[in-house]
Amino acid sequence: MTFMTLTWILIGLWGPPLQIGTQTVHHSGRPLSQYRDGSGWSNRIEVDASWSNRWITVRLNPLWVAQENASIPVIPLEMFSAAQVRAYRNRHLTIDLPERYGRNNIHRFEPNHSGVELKAGWLRAAYTYAGEGWGAGERQQLMLSDHVSSYGHGRIELEDVPVGIGAASVTWIGGFVDSSGYARIPIPEDDRWLTGLYVRYKPWFDRNLELGFTRLFMLNDRDLKSWDDYVPILQPFQKINLGTGSDGFGSAPDNQIASIHFRWRFPESGLRVYGEFGREDHNSDVRDATIQPDHNRAYLWGFLKSGSTSEYGFEAVTLTQTNTRKLRSSDAWYVHTKVRHGHTHLGQVLGAEIGPGSRSQEVWWESDRARLSLRRVDVDKDLYHAAFTGLGYRPEVDWILRAGRDWSTERWIWSVDASWRHTRNRFYIQGKHESSLGLGFGARYRIR
Repeated sequence: MTFMTLTWILIGLWGPPLQIGTQTVHHSGRPLSQYRDGSGWSNRIEVDASWSNRWITVRLNPLWVAQENASIPVIPLEMFSAAQVRAYRNRHLTIDLPERYGRNNIHRFEPNHSGVELKAGWLRAAYTYAGEGWGAGERQQLMLSDHVSSYGHGRIELEDVPVGIGAASVTWIGGFVDSSGYARIPIPEDDRWLTGLYVRYKPWFDRNLELGFTRLFMLNDRDLKSWDDYVPILQPFQKINLGTGSDGFGSAPDNQIASIHFRWRFPESGLRVYGEFGREDHNSDVRDATIQPDHNRAYLWGFLKSGSTSEYGFEAVTLTQTNTRKLRSSDAWYVHTKVRHGHTHLGQVLGAEIGPGSRSQEVWWESDRARLSLRRVDVDKDLYHAAFTGLGYRPEVDWILRAGRDWSTERWIWSVDASWRHTRNRFYIQGKHESSLGLGFGARYRIR
């Protein structure tokens, strides 16, 4: 294995706070695009500087990443039948999820969470590279997750505006996301336009209850023909109302996902419960929406219990398709035949990180200084049911255990993290089990 050493030199007079951090991690076994791990050494050096007053906040958060990107086992297509290979190819022809980011070491500079925000009363306007966390989930989100950053986008937000029967918050974003260039099945590299609306409402009778709605659109940049393509939020939900569509064949060449969610806090007990239900792409008509509301659906639910110094919780996420696909075809979540890179940026899923066709359950505990979690993942059960249910194959299941500890002084913050993954039936091959260990060390220095 190779250990890579990096040096970061910062010269400047930026206002408080200013921090410089570095992290070194070694892990093996999984693609970089899944669960944010990789194989081999990974070094990250980060600077975080911000300045704000009443009207403006500016944040500079550059990140330099160097990854060994060591060789990992890839799916052995030569062992499978023609039908199984065809099912695998069909899945990865419509989503950008690399097994490995090329064959060389990776050196990458990212703006990370850098951005600028203007404030005036209830209004916020920003241009930022920070990931958005939209939806109810605590550990993963169906729509947009903040574990993916470095995509530049504009954001306009109205926060907690009184509306007579409660308070409402509305967020709109728009920006371009990129291809990784390392899709498993070669896909023409396309930038895509991502835009969406995120609405939250707290009723007058209980401000601890939040009800929400999210609608997101993804469109290839070559299909941006008019202003309506940049702002499709008011597009009808029923496909029958789209007319001939902008592609001339009865629908717009975009991928739409939408969800509703709730969060309910009980301050006296420290309990929070939440849930979210989403649909991928348009309903055909009102009848379709009412008779088969679970067609092409996804959902999550969970709870969080907080105490004075720690919290624990449970969360379940389901992205698998239902049996309605036997009556009519449908794409998996985050997958679309016309937006072939899927709901991704640089090969990472913008929503729940477990990826299309999967489901997970996670339990965790965290305090001010320590953290512990256990996650179980059914890996792409949709692909398994489509092609690998015969003799010699079983569902692929990941067990992921993570633990971490922080220490701090007046200037320094130190962290140690460890993870262990055990995979049952890797590539759906019965009895092919793998384990891997990840170890990480981080240090952050506060200059002022």
